[in-house]
Amino acid sequence: MPNLGTGLFLSSPKYYLSFSVPKLFQNSFKANTSTFSNMSEIREYYFIGGVVFTLSDNVKFKPSFMTKAATGSPFQYDFSASFLLAEKFWIGAIYRSGDAIGAVAQWIIDSRLRIGYAYDLTLTDLRYYHQGTHELMISYEIAFTKKRYVSPRYF
Repeated sequence: MPNLGTGLFLSSPKYYLSFSVPKLFQNSFKANTSTFSNMSEIREYYFIGGVVFTLSDNVKFKPSFMTKAATGSPFQYDFSASFLLAEKFWIGAIYRSGDAIGAVAQWIIDSRLRIGYAYDLTLTDLRYYHQGTHELMISYEIAFTKKRYVSPRYF
């Protein structure tokens, strides 16, 4: 089912703001199981932002947020706060409204390679049935052109 999304992104080396609608069309379709009869995609709206504050030569602080609104669903927001230590190591915490808390860590090996770990634990009644979610991340940036960054990238 074809769809189209749109968004705006505004950034500087110290902050970013974004607004997006990933699915403009609300396609309907018939499910292949007897459990669900008819289903349709729901249009979601996202507003995201973050900023970096220099606390000292070796410590940066990055608070960020994400909000999500969708028809028929409760308004949802995430808040996170991370610290960058010596331009090499991120450590932070996350809160998702009515749903979860978590922690995140990331090691910046060099300008292209990063390794990270995240853990979140639900605050809903599902917490009695599982022990949270673990996530490992490896990021490698492939440069197709020679770009030089004047300042470190925080986003």
